[in-house]
Amino acid sequence: MNMTTLIGLINNAALLLALGLLYDTIALRRGGEKTVTQVLTGVLFGAIGLAVMTIPWELMPGVIFDTRSVLLSVGGLFLGPIPTLVAVLMTAAYRFLQGGVGAWTGVGVIVTSGLIGVLWRHFRRGTLEEISALELYIMGIVVHVVMLLRMFTLPNSLAFEVLSSITVPVLLVYPVGTTLLGLLMSSRLVRSQAEEVLRQSEEKFRSIIEQSEDGIFITDEQGRIIAWNRSLEQLTGLPTENMLGQPIWEAQFQMTPADQRTPEVYARLQASLQEFLKTGRSPWSGQLLEHEYLRPDGSRRFVQGIIFPIRTPKGFMLGSITRDLTERRLAEEARRESEAALQSILRAAPIGIGMVTDRVLQFVNDHLCAMLGYTREELIGQSARILYESDEEFERVGRVKYGKIAEQGIGTVETRFRRKDGRVLDILLSSAPLAPGDLSQGVTFTALDITERKQAERAVRQRERQLSAITDNIPGLVSRVDRNLRYLFASCLLYTSDAADEGLGVDLGGRRIIK
Repeated sequence: MNMTTLIGLINNAALLLALGLLYDTIALRRGGEKTVTQVLTGVLFGAIGLAVMTIPWELMPGVIFDTRSVLLSVGGLFLGPIPTLVAVLMTAAYRFLQGGVGAWTGVGVIVTSGLIGVLWRHFRRGTLEEISALELYIMGIVVHVVMLLRMFTLPNSLAFEVLSSITVPVLLVYPVGTTLLGLLMSSRLVRSQAEEVLRQSEEKFRSIIEQSEDGIFITDEQGRIIAWNRSLEQLTGLPTENMLGQPIWEAQFQMTPADQRTPEVYARLQASLQEFLKTGRSPWSGQLLEHEYLRPDGSRRFVQGIIFPIRTPKGFMLGSITRDLTERRLAEEARRESEAALQSILRAAPIGIGMVTDRVLQFVNDHLCAMLGYTREELIGQSARILYESDEEFERVGRVKYGKIAEQGIGTVETRFRRKDGRVLDILLSSAPLAPGDLSQGVTFTALDITERKQAERAVRQRERQLSAITDNIPGLVSRVDRNLRYLFASCLLYTSDAADEGLGVDLGGRRIIK
């Protein structure tokens, strides 16, 4: 074996690997299947081929060797047909221009090397990121055995001379060069894939941040804001373009209410956030805190937020998620005001008011308690049966009242309640469900004490019965008329066999008092 031949091939292979490293550094970012990107990649790869061909090892005039076969086979394997075709055309044209007895043989080696790489890519299984050194070495053997066979396209006497000189060096150096360049390309694919995964992950992360209804910001390890989403911009009134790159303590100080913006507050804020960025620890880290933001337009927003550390190799970044509580706070205040007004109305109402669920008392107002002689604690949670005069009355009212609610949406019925001291009250009870059609949500009721009215009605009826008994025994007409001379009352003695009530309402102007 000629050591000069071996050293020449090794030097050319070393140049190829160096240029491969350069390609790995400056290669175009993967652009998917875009033809323009693939053509440009082919041009770059072809330029590397031209570079190694400018410093060949010359065996004899017109017969030169270099590592273009390594480059083109690996290019066909990792880059695919279009970039390989571009590189093949560039290197084949250059070899043809170099001329010499081996020009067409050299062109043939270029074509077959690129073709083997492309076919290997097409028929192999698995991803190129996982290709093994053994597979690359085997492909290198195949490519260069074919290259050696191409030497028979030289004149016969020259072919055997060339093969005797280069067979061993080629089979020692070129498959190893193919393996090393292939591993370099494979590692580049792995890094490129990892970069793509990272890029997609960052895009998803940023999309999540931007689409979030919560305000989110993130700082770098120095506390400079690197993310400030749209929701936080709307919440604080501070535009994203103004906040990016600003120290977070400056931003927090801007949102502090004006009456709290003092140099002491700024110093404490800066010191606490810088300590948090240094250690990742703080008394308020990871806790939900409620505070108030002052917007540039002077309006105030009530917010709930959490600040948390993000560990990196350089230290800690700071992240925060903030939720606007202003509407909820205002709604709660309105609800409290409404409840206070309702409680005031219930306390002042001169009527008993309560609520039941499944006929169990859930609420009673002061007037109902006073009316029945119970405390609120004695009634809440008890069956409404405690209010009624008897079990029969409790059942009757339930049937009548809930029947009316089902038909009319409201149920009104007269009943009798028994006080704690045993005294019975006449009650006008009206009930309506909180949610129409759904009694399980509860039923409100009002209880009006009509005992005095009932007593008065009974007294009137009693007096009328007594008066009727007296007048019915007087021999003569005893009557009472209204202003329109219509009978309101008349004794029975002047009537015929018709009932006395038949004469009531007869017009005196008609002079017909008795039928």
